[in-house]
Amino acid sequence: MSDAAIIALLESNSQEGLHELIKRYRGLVGSIVGRILIAYPLDIEECIADTFVSVWRHSKQISSCKGTLKGFVACISRNIAIDRYRKLVKERRVIPLEESEMQSDINIAEIVESKYDAVLIQYLIDDMTEPNREIFIRKFFLIQTNKEIVEYMGLDEKQVKNRIYQGKLRLKAMLKERGVSR
Repeated sequence: MSDAAIIALLESNSQEGLHELIKRYRGLVGSIVGRILIAYPLDIEECIADTFVSVWRHSKQISSCKGTLKGFVACISRNIAIDRYRKLVKERRVIPLEESEMQSDINIAEIVESKYDAVLIQYLIDDMTEPNREIFIRKFFLIQTNKEIVEYMGLDEKQVKNRIYQGKLRLKAMLKERGVSR
């Protein structure tokens, strides 16, 4: 079933739309949530379910955003998993996992927390050329390390680092133009 058909079913509040969404994107959501909540396996399934419920509730917004359904689902799952992670760390007073791989001179996680900004970032990333788009999705939505990206894409590690750096600079400039980033 195509993404357009799934969106149409979701917008009509169809249970079938939710079923098709889960069938198509369960692996993607599980991967994103699992990477963020790796230290909390008991919370992963609940977070995955929360993601699909949230996508279903916000299905009217999918058509209005210029990104893809896949990007929308990835963005929501990442936000929900990060929120859950922060809550768990706060409640359990656990020292957080090292987040150095997710840090950058522009904090993408903070920008993505706003719904409008999330749609804008998704649109800007979807506008990138290949392989930059794929690298950004893998780095910031699938939370993959540079080494994993290199292995998957068959690029040199230096190329991946350079494309991430150059992409962040371009993204920062575009966000600055739109008044989102300082």
